Amino acid sequence: MEFFNFRGFKIMISVLIPIYNYTVANLVREIHNQLIESEVTFEIILLDDNSDLEFINQYQELNGLAYTHIIYSEKNSGIISARKKLSEQSQYEWLLFLDADVELTSEKFIRSYLSFINKQYEAIFGGYSYSYLLQDAEYSLRYFYGKSKEAKTARYRNSRPYKFVISGNFAIKKVTYLNLIKRLEGLGYGSDTCLGILLKQQKVPIYHSDNPVNHKGLDTNIEYLKKMEKAAETLLKFANKNEIPNIENDLLKIYLKLKSIQLDKTIAKLFRLSRNSIRKNLLSSKPNINLLQLYRLGYICFYSQQTTELTK
Repeated sequence: MEFFNFRGFKIMISVLIPIYNYTVANLVREIHNQLIESEVTFEIILLDDNSDLEFINQYQELNGLAYTHIIYSEKNSGIISARKKLSEQSQYEWLLFLDADVELTSEKFIRSYLSFINKQYEAIFGGYSYSYLLQDAEYSLRYFYGKSKEAKTARYRNSRPYKFVISGNFAIKKVTYLNLIKRLEGLGYGSDTCLGILLKQQKVPIYHSDNPVNHKGLDTNIEYLKKMEKAAETLLKFANKNEIPNIENDLLKIYLKLKSIQLDKTIAKLFRLSRNSIRKNLLSSKPNINLLQLYRLGYICFYSQQTTELTK
């Protein structure tokens, strides 16, 4: 491929999309068109993490797109492993990660990212949006959490840049990412928070831009509540293995404060008593997102107590 300039700089970018049981053909075609129009050197790599055959068949035609190829995993190894493999397979200096379950909201999506490359930043986060109406109450918890906690302007996110890290839509230097990802291996859902912690620890200069994608792949209420529990477990495991100065994560900060004054056990007991009633609200069509935050705090105290008892 010929090397093109963007505003005087030679830019080469790898767009990396992990896939698991989701249709990506429209997303990839739109990304491809924008990359061609931007006249930069690029590649698009898709990694299928052992999807069902019906989904694989839906995007086989993408093999015909220029500078686009698909690799396949023989077993489902999770998002961290998929992103690591994608980054290792890539050949260019900058990586643009997109989750499969997003849709573009702008015809200038790619150009927006390119405008920040070759500045002083090593990572740029475009953000999430939920600019559509919820169609099914079964997905209300994920939808309202996203609108309340994730759909923030770049100005708001830049006020606490390492707190608002969403890895479903971001660009990062390859060398920076490969240095970070090795410390995230083995983590499950909730690794975005840990990525933010590592970026802050290593003083990586990052920037948040108003370049969101619509997050469309919502979990059901019960699935998302289970993921919130898993995220709390992931955060606690990461914190127990790593020294974390100047904690940015509010949940972890409050938990450690409660633990330091020996109130974590009391919160764990209260959580056991109130868990079912809180769950009833969170699994309803109109969940209270503030209750979800309390649920997460109670769960991390509860989980900490459970794991401590098991190791005695």
